[in-house]
Order: sequence, then structure tokens, then C-alpha cells
Amino acid sequence: MSATRLRNIDKRLEYVTDRVKSVQEEETGFIPKPSPIILKAARRVLPFSVATWSIVELPIEMILAQSPTERLGSVAGCLIWVAFAFGAMYKKRFASAVFLFLCAVSSIVVAQALPIVYESSAVVFSVSVVDLVLKVSTLLASLILRLMAPYPR
Repeated sequence: MSATRLRNIDKRLEYVTDRVKSVQEEETGFIPKPSPIILKAARRVLPFSVATWSIVELPIEMILAQSPTERLGSVAGCLIWVAFAFGAMYKKRFASAVFLFLCAVSSIVVAQALPIVYESSAVVFSVSVVDLVLKVSTLLASLILRLMAPYPR
């Protein structure tokens, strides 16, 4: 190779390494910045999946309900989950805070009830496990998103 060509290659390598260093220096926060598409998907998909699962498990709750009052409570609870989930999806502060609180409390309650549910019914146990996984993943995703540096627009 000629000396001119080697100098051009060296210049390009220096340019690339300088760009990589400048990007690494811009990173702030505990976790590096992901692409905006992943952020948007996590903020929308997880609350939507919790709301959808709440609607999907409603027939099982209706079957297991022993009185009309319990059925009404199940429908009201489902509507509350859906309302706060959609509020969290559209970045309403109050709705997001309440939704995450409800996810945390629900996760604790469901986790404590899993051994009892396992002994009584495999179907209800499976539904409860899916519910628990969705709500815990929503909590973890929210925690990770809060630890990341804001993405510049």
C-alpha cells in the first residue's frame, strides 16, 4: 500500500475512535441510552398488556364469583385497571403513579396467594402467574426507565 493510502486509513480510524469516545462521554445515568423506539414500546406495550390481561381474566373471575356483588366488584376492578393502564400509556403522571402502585400491591398479593391457588386449580394458578409476570415486568421496566438518562429530542 502507498503511504498516502495508509495515512487516509489512519485518519479514518482516528475519526471513528474520536466519535466513539464522544458518544461514550455523553452517556449519563446508570444505564446507557437505548433507542427511542424501545423506550416508546416499553412505555406503551407493558401497561397495554396488563390492561388486556385484566380483560382476558375477567370471565374467569366472573365464573369464580359467588354473588352479584363480587361480579360487580370484578367488573369495577377491571375497569379501574384499564383506566389507569391507559393513563400510564399516555404519560399522565397521576395515573402512572397509581398504576405502578397498584401493580406493586397486586404483585405482592398474588405472589403470597400462589401456593394456595396451586393446590386448588391449575387454570387459576396459570392465570395468576401470567398476571404476576406482567405486573412485575411493568414495575421493573418502569424502574429501568427512571434510571436511564433522558433521551435528547
